[in-house]
Amino acid sequence: MMTLEQVDARAYRSALQVAGLAGAGGALALLLASLGLYGVISLAVRQRTREIGVRIAIGARPMEVARMFLASGVRASLVALALGLPLSIAALRIGMSQGVVIAPKVNPYLIGVVIAPVLLAVASAATWVPARRAALVDPARTLRVE
Repeated sequence: MMTLEQVDARAYRSALQVAGLAGAGGALALLLASLGLYGVISLAVRQRTREIGVRIAIGARPMEVARMFLASGVRASLVALALGLPLSIAALRIGMSQGVVIAPKVNPYLIGVVIAPVLLAVASAATWVPARRAALVDPARTLRVE
């Protein structure tokens, strides 16, 4: 036999565990997405090293080159966000209306407003490292290779 307070505490602990697992899964997904974006931009920088060297040699400022790669990474993230966020909000609303997701008084649009800047910040951070590497390309060394 348990008191009502004990039953409530057990249900609260169970809800916290489920929320913690969902949060950990979301953080893992965000980490994997940022690693994937980092890899794609890093590969683009490596493949275009000669072009970057030529650009810098003829007068492009290194920060312009870095901005070019940073913009491409953020642009890819914006496209993914524009496609994925409405689908996620729709899925959450459908799940809540069908009783699959039990979340009292949750505003899916507010969740989207919070997630969007976090995703863009992580994408910018993941893109900045290879973009900075592109800005540090030495044109003399790059053009001397062949």
